[in-house]
Amino acid sequence: MNTLTLHNGTDCLTKFVVHKNQQYIPRLPIVQPGAILTVPTGNRFEIVATTVIDGRTYTSGPINTTEAAIFVAEVLNIWPHNEYMLNIKQIPRRDLRQLQFRTTCLRTVTFTIKKNGQLLGSVAVSDPVETINVDVTDTYHVYAIINGITTKIHSLTNPNTVVSAVRCSADEGYFALALSQAGQSVQREEAV
Repeated sequence: MNTLTLHNGTDCLTKFVVHKNQQYIPRLPIVQPGAILTVPTGNRFEIVATTVIDGRTYTSGPINTTEAAIFVAEVLNIWPHNEYMLNIKQIPRRDLRQLQFRTTCLRTVTFTIKKNGQLLGSVAVSDPVETINVDVTDTYHVYAIINGITTKIHSLTNPNTVVSAVRCSADEGYFALALSQAGQSVQREEAV
């Protein structure tokens, strides 16, 4: 699971403030000096496919996932009843920023997408060679209040970032946030 890690590297109590997209993440406790607070940043997606064949509407069962993936709609013929069933296959994907939609059907398939219980939108895939990508990247805005001083706001899209509150100098009252991610160096803001 993805987590945003908030580390208080100062000798003062620190209040981190985090927004996910335009939404404030409430109730984050004050972080003690030297302590770490982790904030889950995962998403839940629900995908449902719908198509019309010979005047009848077919709807798949919902696919619930926390991972970005490729979703392929397929029409299955149920023998001996000569009935159809709409099914969605989920295929893992390396690019966690996008959901990808495809179909093997000769009819248009509409995928309805919910993110964290809210309707994100719908996409229509018209033929088997068409692929539609939907960007699901979240942007996080983070700042901290340390000893009455507010740091600069940082915007980030990696949900696994480590945000560390640090003292900028030996002088009292200068604090900053340092950002680090796996395989990357620490980025530090200007002193406030």
